[in-house]
Amino acid sequence: MNSRLKWEKFWYSDWLSDMNLQRATIEVRGAWINTLCVMWHDGTFEITESLEGWARVWGCTSTTAERIKLSFSSNKICDFYDDGNGNVTLVCRRLKREVKERQNLKNRVRAFRLKAECNAHVTPDVTVDVTPNVTPHVTHRGLEAKRLRGPEEQEKKGTARSDGKPSLRADVPPELADLELYAEDQKLCDRWATLLPVWVKAYPGVDVVAEVRKANAWEVANPEKRKVNRPRFLTNWLSRAQDRPKFQPAPAVEKSQYEHIYGKES
Repeated sequence: MNSRLKWEKFWYSDWLSDMNLQRATIEVRGAWINTLCVMWHDGTFEITESLEGWARVWGCTSTTAERIKLSFSSNKICDFYDDGNGNVTLVCRRLKREVKERQNLKNRVRAFRLKAECNAHVTPDVTVDVTPNVTPHVTHRGLEAKRLRGPEEQEKKGTARSDGKPSLRADVPPELADLELYAEDQKLCDRWATLLPVWVKAYPGVDVVAEVRKANAWEVANPEKRKVNRPRFLTNWLSRAQDRPKFQPAPAVEKSQYEHIYGKES
């Protein structure tokens, strides 16, 4: 129930199966659907109006509005409240229930986030890795344990540059080394050696390196749409490139095929 929306879900089966509503006259049903439209527009599940106000909402006279009001009350089409001062409140039970369910969902989400924030401030569990032949490294719960096991793995992992950015990983393909966005993606770099041969075999009609560079350019141009799971994103990109129709130039046609139109050359 959002006032910004120009449409709402309408369960016509519930409308037709509501016997209280179906026993009412056509003018009462028309007044009720008009009331629902006003509620959807205003983003509420209840409206309070005087008799004259309801007559304006329903587009009828005060006498007809009084008859419709009594029908709402007697047929129990909605929750009906009369304050005795001429003001009548109509409440749609379905919309009220949906608002309550959405509010309960928001409360559960808020409670979950607050709990997560509270857990984040708990003193981390600090342990020391004493595995033989491994440089001890302090690890924290929830963080990836980073251990350098020797010169070979240090070269693979890369070391910090003077500007504070991670240096180029040794397993980044040279033809893709200038793609800084992808070179900084730890998960993608860990799988280059496995993914590239698979892609080359799976998509023989595609220049894999060229398409990867195109995908990188697209992400650079659309920073708000950058991907988290880039192996899946690049696989889908290459699949679309493979299925894209290849336009071949039309073969040259010899003039002799159209001699019956142009006539033979003299």
